[in-house]
Amino acid sequence: MQVSRRFFHGRVVLTDHSTLTLFFLSGCFLLGALLGHCAAGTESVLQNRELQDYLAAFVSMIQRHELVSSSMGYTLFSYCKYPILVFAFGFTSFGIFLIPAVTVYQGFATSFAVSAFLYSVPEYGFLLALLLFGLRCAVVLPCFFLLARDAVASSAKLPARRQGKNDGGIVTEYAVLRFALCMLFLFVGAFLEHTFLPDLLFAVA
Repeated sequence: MQVSRRFFHGRVVLTDHSTLTLFFLSGCFLLGALLGHCAAGTESVLQNRELQDYLAAFVSMIQRHELVSSSMGYTLFSYCKYPILVFAFGFTSFGIFLIPAVTVYQGFATSFAVSAFLYSVPEYGFLLALLLFGLRCAVVLPCFFLLARDAVASSAKLPARRQGKNDGGIVTEYAVLRFALCMLFLFVGAFLEHTFLPDLLFAVA
């Protein structure tokens, strides 16, 4: 991690580019989350019969203890899709633009899903949203932001590397190790959700 030091009014000011990137990506996620929350509360969504019927049927299946857990493969895909996507974008010059866009979209999709439950299922909405998305967000988001931060840095270095101005590798052994550890962490989270989520939902309803 490279840190540049400057003196400002007698104090040392630390400028960490990776930290600035992380703050920027966090802002992108929050922007998407705000847009998703607003979109879920619009009249067109609240009066969407297909969506409301789906949510009502979902809650009814939980109350009757008929909800079947998704396959492990599907759950694992849901956990890994965004982290793997931003990691892959780190190998492209366009990643510096695509990664923030994916971050905004993930914030939008997550917030929209949570807000839809809160608006449409007021009796169980908060607990359902907490159980359905709490563990997933706690596992996925740290991995996503860690990989996205590194991917932005890798993508930004590509033009200089192609011009011979940067002889460093695009993906270091530490980046590969972080990716492997994130995949392991995501697998554990997906396994826990696949195994225990239905029983937790039944206990709430």
